[in-house]
Order: sequence, then structure tokens, then C-alpha cells
Amino acid sequence: MNTPQETTVNLFETGLYTISDVAFLTKASSQRISRWVKGYSYDSGRGRKHQYPLWEPEIPPLMDTITLTFNDLVEILLVNEFRQEGVTLPKIRSTINALRKETNSKYPFSNKMIFTDGKELFEKLQDEEGRPLFLHISSKHKSYLFFSVTLPYLRKGMVFDEKGLVRRWYPNREKFGSVVVDPTISFGRPVIDGTRLNTSVVASAASAGHSEEQVANWFGIETDFVRQAISFHKQHKAA
Repeated sequence: MNTPQETTVNLFETGLYTISDVAFLTKASSQRISRWVKGYSYDSGRGRKHQYPLWEPEIPPLMDTITLTFNDLVEILLVNEFRQEGVTLPKIRSTINALRKETNSKYPFSNKMIFTDGKELFEKLQDEEGRPLFLHISSKHKSYLFFSVTLPYLRKGMVFDEKGLVRRWYPNREKFGSVVVDPTISFGRPVIDGTRLNTSVVASAASAGHSEEQVANWFGIETDFVRQAISFHKQHKAA
């Protein structure tokens, strides 16, 4: 049996987040995230039971304080989207376990092209002639299926490197395409694309009573980037 590879975490390039930070970015509740990465206990008809976390965070807890990385963020983002699509948590758990063994990766959702039809999860493959082929990865017995309709793709805004790993994430390219999350910049805080300028700094400057034009001149960016930063933080705070 393969086990996930152990890696050394570079704190300057991995992104560092609290559970609240990840809740802000993914719009998943802090309570849900905590249960996914810490596990939880519950009462059953046969006594108290414990449910283990979906995965162990990349950085070990310190004094019961959880610090999450960009890899954790991406995994949580996808788990939350799967849940919104109607995939059950037990199904997600079994899929993660199955993919982890096959990929030898601690974060299988972060380096696989996963699709969902609202009930099951699929890994995108191709046959010898290049036609879409999907491996049914969440069933006990794997089956290969052809689909004439592409299943919803849940990785909009993600940028992959040559190894197929997620390296950057644009939370919403349609509404604020200049906002990007890059673990190698500002410890993974949202920044204006092409700069090292935190969107929170831009939004705070605008909320202090200064005009969008003034803020844009101060930071040497386009006025539209200021609007996008403001919109990004307003939308996520309201979530």
C-alpha cells in the first residue's frame, strides 16, 4: 500500500491561514472546516463515537491551534463545492482515501481533475482515441464510463503547474479577475494580480473615506482594481 509522500513545508511559499481565513476565502463555515480538519465526536445509539479528519493538515497543530496551508485551502474549497453539489461527506471521505492510495498524495483533490454529477465523483481520463473517459472513483468496484455531456468542472480559476498541481487561484475571474491567491506572495493573502499588494489594504484605504481614484494613485494601480478589491471583500464578508 502506498502512503502519502512526506514533504518539507516551506513556510514562505506555502501560504499560512487560520480556519477563519479559509472560511472567508472559501465561504465554507468555520465550524465545517474545523470538523473536516480536526475531526469531531458525536453521540450514537452505541455510545460516544469519534470521526477522524478528512486529512491531517500540512502543518502539525501547535497547542491545539490549527494553521492551514494553500494545499489545505484548495482541498477545503473543493470539498465545500462537492458538498454544495450534493455529494455526501461519507462519499467524499471514501473518495479521498481511495485517491490518496492511487496518487500517493496527501492532497489528491489538488492534483486530479475531478468531476461530479451531484452523487458520484469521477476522475477525468481519455481512451486511446482521445475520447472522454471517466473513472468512477467513489464506488467499491471501479467502472469506466463514457459521458456525452461534460460533468460540472469545479476548478474554475485554478492555475496548475507542469506537474498538474494547483499553484494559484482566482476566486472569481468574472467579478474580480485581478484578485488572486498565490501561496508564494504575502503568505497566501489575496493580492492584486501582478503586484504584491494585499487587497485588504486597498479595500481598507477606500473604506477610510478616500476616493477610488485617490487610492489607485497612491498604489499605482488601475481604478478598476480598487473597485474589484472593495467588491471582493464586501462579497466575502457578507457570505
